[in-house]
Amino acid sequence: MALDLIGVEPSADERASLCAGKTAEQMARGFMALPRFRTTERRFWIRRLGADPTAMMAEHIIDADRLFLAAADGTIGYDTLVAKLLAHPIFTINRPVAAADDTSPTIQLIFRTVLGRAASGAELADYANLLRPWKRRFEDRYDLGYGYFVYPAVLDPRACQDPLLGKAACTSVLLGVPTSMVPAVSPAVPPGYSQTNSALFYYETVAGNVPAALETELEKPGRLLMARDEAWDTAADFALARMLGWWRSSANEPETVLPEVQHALAQWFRAHPNHDLRDLYVTIMTSLLYTTSAEYDGDERPPWTTGPTKLLEPEQLLDSVARALDLDLGFCDPHSDEPVGRNFYWPARLREPSTVDGSAYYDYAQQLGGCIGAIKAPRSPGLPALLAHIDLSRSLCTNARAAASFHDTADNLFARFLSRTPADDERTSLDAAASACATDPACVDAAGYARQLCGALVRSSSFLYY
Repeated sequence: MALDLIGVEPSADERASLCAGKTAEQMARGFMALPRFRTTERRFWIRRLGADPTAMMAEHIIDADRLFLAAADGTIGYDTLVAKLLAHPIFTINRPVAAADDTSPTIQLIFRTVLGRAASGAELADYANLLRPWKRRFEDRYDLGYGYFVYPAVLDPRACQDPLLGKAACTSVLLGVPTSMVPAVSPAVPPGYSQTNSALFYYETVAGNVPAALETELEKPGRLLMARDEAWDTAADFALARMLGWWRSSANEPETVLPEVQHALAQWFRAHPNHDLRDLYVTIMTSLLYTTSAEYDGDERPPWTTGPTKLLEPEQLLDSVARALDLDLGFCDPHSDEPVGRNFYWPARLREPSTVDGSAYYDYAQQLGGCIGAIKAPRSPGLPALLAHIDLSRSLCTNARAAASFHDTADNLFARFLSRTPADDERTSLDAAASACATDPACVDAAGYARQLCGALVRSSSFLYY
């Protein structure tokens, strides 16, 4: 639960306060109450939508975070999240710049994300019509700072009264609602890039304060999609796949999917008040599919009794090792594949501070398939990732900053890495390793043995899979 909900192995304090003596539901809700849950949920949606920072303004991508966080808090339900995403540039212009005004890539992304399938020819035509307000007409600009000039009000050019920069306010009436716009500050256009259309320019000007009447109109495409049964089936499917791991190994293995479970969960979620994603997660995490996923007893191995089921993501691995060894490895920027500070497309004011920039750990994370922001991590990064992982464990476990941890007992190291004490067969292996340590030049004292145990834990399947 900790890895799924907060992206890191639970600490001793979290185990004591959130797990000991608690039911599965109490544990899940306890982890979802932690600040890290919002961070983990935001990263999941950033990767799910995969907005390329070179294809739209950074301001648009950052602004969408407020929707992901609102869903993580239960402030908005899943249906409202989808509706608001389809009323936002994060979805409506999410396509390569080369596609220009061809909305087909955007519509296919919307349909695959919300309905789990590609759009038909008729649906492409229908949604191209619904997305007309978002047509770009020109290349989008990267966010390279702000310029100052008077914005000629799109809806009523006569409304601007004061030509002085920073002093004017344009007012007009939009769908019967008085609308105010401050024309002095607007994103600058880099050399070689044309201005986006007036609709997007208006959206940028109001900066998230879209009039309610306009927001309602813009949300209609999303509301139409959420009226379909398959939208709720897809919502259940992505949650099951995310929490269970084995749920959908690939499109070529449909036998790994239990459609009756998906459909029943989808019907329950659609009828559930508020459509709170947290309640969907709790329902899965308290089911036998989840709570027995790593247990095995007997000769037959149905999918929900075979474990381990999921491979740690690079961010989960690095954060868990950092917590276990009390190291500051920093963290990756969730939106792009750049280390913080490189600033190719993302201005510093829109980036999160990180100590990982410029360190070997950022390179390790890249090789492992992590720190790639909106670009989804490869499922199996391959041999380079394996070699990087071995080198990473050697580097971390010999780090002088972790020297204090090397004198821990085996039980303490197991608790830090695996949130448990060694099992009987593991204790037997540890005793054998400790005996062999006395004759090994690389392992002649307690610190040397602890370093080897640390490396073994970082590389073990018990740590890498859960």
